[in-house]
This record gives sequence, structure tokens and C-alpha cells, in this order.
Amino acid sequence: MAARKLRELLETEDRSLRKLVDLLAELSLRIVREIPRTLGMTEGVNIYGDQQTELDVWSNGLLTKRLLRSGLVRQVASEEMETGRILEYQDEQSHGHNNRNLP
Repeated sequence: MAARKLRELLETEDRSLRKLVDLLAELSLRIVREIPRTLGMTEGVNIYGDQQTELDVWSNGLLTKRLLRSGLVRQVASEEMETGRILEYQDEQSHGHNNRNLP
């Protein structure tokens, strides 16, 4: 069986899913290119108590911002955020994104 490209596999899927996969692929390549430049440590720790690298913090910010701005996802959560905290997409009338703490 011949190898198929991801685009071919997604041809029959929902347009929003195809756009989301394309966005994640684009962001992944951008993060990979950043690895040689962003390898230091920060003062922060993630929710598991691991010290955060600069790359962790930078890539979390990039993914969170771009995913929410895309309108393709409604919420984003990450181990790099405070425990129980998620960011939510809000439409243009609500002026940005809402941070919500979970119980």
C-alpha cells in the first residue's frame, strides 16, 4: 500500500478539522525551528512541579493564542497553565478571550 499524505487522508473530513490540522502542523514546524534558540530554563514550574523551559512557555503562548484566535477551538488547557485554568474563545463582541478557573 502506497504511503498517503495527511492532506489526502483528511480530504473527506470536515473543513474545520482540516483547517485545525493544518494550523497545528504550521505551529509545530514553527516550534521545531525555535528549539535551537530557546533552550534556557525559567523560574516557573508547571502543574506537575517540573521547571518550565523557555521553549515550554513560548510554545504554550503561541499555541494558545493561535488556536483561540483561529475560532476552530473553544477552550485550551495545558500543563503549562495554572492548575484548573483554561482559556476560552469568545466572539468579537465580548472583546477577547476569557480566563476561567475551574473548581
